[in-house]
Amino acid sequence: MSGEEIIDQDPEEQLFEEVVKAFSLYDRTGDGFIPAQEIHHVLRAVGGNPTQKEITSFADNVESDPDGNKQVDVDTMFAIVKDMLEMNKGNNDQRAIEDAFRVFDNDGKNTIDMSIIGHILMSMGDNLTEEEVENLYKEIEIDADGNINYADMIAHILEQ
Repeated sequence: MSGEEIIDQDPEEQLFEEVVKAFSLYDRTGDGFIPAQEIHHVLRAVGGNPTQKEITSFADNVESDPDGNKQVDVDTMFAIVKDMLEMNKGNNDQRAIEDAFRVFDNDGKNTIDMSIIGHILMSMGDNLTEEEVENLYKEIEIDADGNINYADMIAHILEQ
């Protein structure tokens, strides 16, 4: 394929070709199917970063064949990839921000002390004022220990 043909190619066709290439790596028997538990490999090979919950959801939605095996053909895999990309359109910003806050999550509970969050919001990025941080505290849930679920906070901020 020449460089010109690649440039003129429809983005959906390009994505399909990527899926076919990745799919063929995991179609070990050459029968046109991969086990549902291998879906995540193809998703990651085409640039996705699905969560375990998303992987489980995709695999659970695959119908079993007459022998009770859950297998996926390339067309179904392409539909799954498109679903994943559609689901993640708005989530990439949130995930990136969550990853940044996760550095301050010492106990792995998706919470950070409100004083640390306040410091972060007032000193990094767009630098919120103390008043803006106080207003944010009024709008989000703070637990009895003074911790904030940062994923919920980020979702709240991005909704506005």
